[in-house]
Amino acid sequence: MSAVKLTISITDNATAPLRAFAVNVADLKPLMANVGEIAHASVIENFEVGGRPKWLPLAPATIKKKGHTKPLIASGVLKNITRKVTENSVLIGVPPAAKDYAAIQHFGGKAGRGHKVTIPARPYMLLQDEDLREIDDLVQTWPSRNEPSPSGRGQG
Repeated sequence: MSAVKLTISITDNATAPLRAFAVNVADLKPLMANVGEIAHASVIENFEVGGRPKWLPLAPATIKKKGHTKPLIASGVLKNITRKVTENSVLIGVPPAAKDYAAIQHFGGKAGRGHKVTIPARPYMLLQDEDLREIDDLVQTWPSRNEPSPSGRGQG
């Protein structure tokens, strides 16, 4: 799966605001938790709106078999998005048991017996431009906040 990587590096000749950032934020875990909350909410919204960009529709045979027209929701396993937050990172993904299923749904490819079925890519593990702007704003203002909460986001 694709990933968004946020790297913050402070050097000795950094500007005063960056040095203040390094001094004031010894533990980035709260920041990473907020970044994870933004990413999690974005991925869940991808499911709720049928993809951003819109996913290709299910094949007629798949609709007949499943009894509905909504891609990626049959078992709910893909919406079981996990977050692992450390002092300097956050990892968003699916449980390890679902990684192969998640990859074929996200990237598309051949599946089924003998790999005779073509699954179109339905990327769901994506952040939108507005999410990246929100993360950027959060990082830019972090030293001045104690425990920020992303605007308009609930716990997820």
